[in-house]
Amino acid sequence: MDPSIGAHGTSQVHTASCLSCTNGIKAKQAMSEASVNDHEHLPLLGHSELLANARKIVFGPTLEEEKTIASIQTIAGTGANHLGALLLAKACRPHTVWISNPSWINHHEIWTLADPSIRRQIYPYFSPRSFSIDFEGMVHTLRSSTIEGDVVLLHGCAHNPTGLDLSRDQWRIIASVCEEKGLFPLFDLA
Repeated sequence: MDPSIGAHGTSQVHTASCLSCTNGIKAKQAMSEASVNDHEHLPLLGHSELLANARKIVFGPTLEEEKTIASIQTIAGTGANHLGALLLAKACRPHTVWISNPSWINHHEIWTLADPSIRRQIYPYFSPRSFSIDFEGMVHTLRSSTIEGDVVLLHGCAHNPTGLDLSRDQWRIIASVCEEKGLFPLFDLA
């Protein structure tokens, strides 16, 4: 007798499938009976409480400053980076986007898809010689090679792939370079 056929001639696979289906139905019933569950789609911008708390964590805004911050919920980091690149490509039309070297491989591809006419250049970030941030090289490149309106893609924390983050003083210098040169900083916050 074929081992996949039960004593009554039914397939064991079919029986397992029916059990899975029954468990799925029970789970759906339990979820729909729970009064705390809201099964509606989120608004277009995303979960408002999540967005408000994320703004507080990232910006620590006062009530007045919060009016100047636009936030949306996206599907993961790729979705967020893509929407940011698409918005800047269409609204600001930068000549170049500056991406750290090294960087997350998706950054280059995302900008290619957003607008292939926008140049993608790299700025130094990691020094294999000292196994640390090449901050002097980074600042020198941003000061000497960028033009007004360029986008600088920055890893706000947990730089991918190095894991090395800028200090507060280094961030202040980068902010002043962006302001002096008229650069648009785009932060990837993993």
